[in-house]
Amino acid sequence: MEDFAAKRNELLADLADFQQSKQFIEETMKTISDLNEEKDAHSEMIQQINMDKQELEKIMNSAREEKRQMEKSISQKYDEIYRLLELTNELSRESGVAEENLITPSVIPPNKITPNMPAMGASSTSSGVPQLFRHFKANSMPAVVQRAMFNFDSMLLQAAPAMASRPHTLANPFSPSTSAVTKIDHQSPPMKTCQSCFQQIHRNAPICPMCKSKSRSKNPKKPKRKAAD
Repeated sequence: MEDFAAKRNELLADLADFQQSKQFIEETMKTISDLNEEKDAHSEMIQQINMDKQELEKIMNSAREEKRQMEKSISQKYDEIYRLLELTNELSRESGVAEENLITPSVIPPNKITPNMPAMGASSTSSGVPQLFRHFKANSMPAVVQRAMFNFDSMLLQAAPAMASRPHTLANPFSPSTSAVTKIDHQSPPMKTCQSCFQQIHRNAPICPMCKSKSRSKNPKKPKRKAAD
């Protein structure tokens, strides 16, 4: 009887140990499975991060190339406008315009993109002025100078709104647009005809740059009648 009881107690202890071992194995396997799932999730996240990084690098390289092309184009336009300024002043000097009445380089927006680009000075004027303009007679020079000055003013009027409205922030790299930089359409400024010399001038110009006469409105305001006493 004592041997039966001892064997029974030993069996119950072994069964309890087996149950604990089985439960430990099941819990450990579940933990390992959870860790593997978490590892896979992190791997997918890392792959997505790498893909986003590569896409951003492509967009950045494209934006850098467009920026380089814009710098080249703006530098060429600065060179062109400086040549036009020198040409206008050269023709003005030859027609007898006083030095203080010449166009100063200060009317040109400062070049902050390529600041090391040298501005054209007086020494380079002679090579930049076409020989055709040197054969004009003295009495025909003022009209040529006026047209050149008007073209120069029109160029500045067209360039000023575009430069003022150009955004200084980078475009959103995730936007669906294929270009990282938006392009601005240039429009001609509103014009009117001077009533004195009949030249086209800016609509809001108070004084005609051609003949220096005050601009007169086509529909002047009528003076108010005084009330009867």
